[in-house]
Amino acid sequence: MCMDPFSDAMQATAEVQQIAESVKPSVELKLDRKLEKFVAQSYSSQVRAGTNYFIKVLVGDADSYIHIKVYLSPANNSFVLNGIQVDKTFTDPIEYF
Repeated sequence: MCMDPFSDAMQATAEVQQIAESVKPSVELKLDRKLEKFVAQSYSSQVRAGTNYFIKVLVGDADSYIHIKVYLSPANNSFVLNGIQVDKTFTDPIEYF
């Protein structure tokens, strides 16, 4: 259950792509495969004690997406992968997880 609201989905920016790229090795490790394509498409964010980014990422041809949850810690200004949802499509909304 989401306690704090998060933003409506927005078009991914270059900054969001960099955030996604920063956790790509962790994503590949959790999925146990290399991802040749890794393009952030859209995102939502949630500010708490730091910021959670929920990012829709194109990882294959056509309609192969994942959603990743990335946390930005204000203490050390680093990004940490906090969750992955697989088997997503372009039309699947980004939701709290």
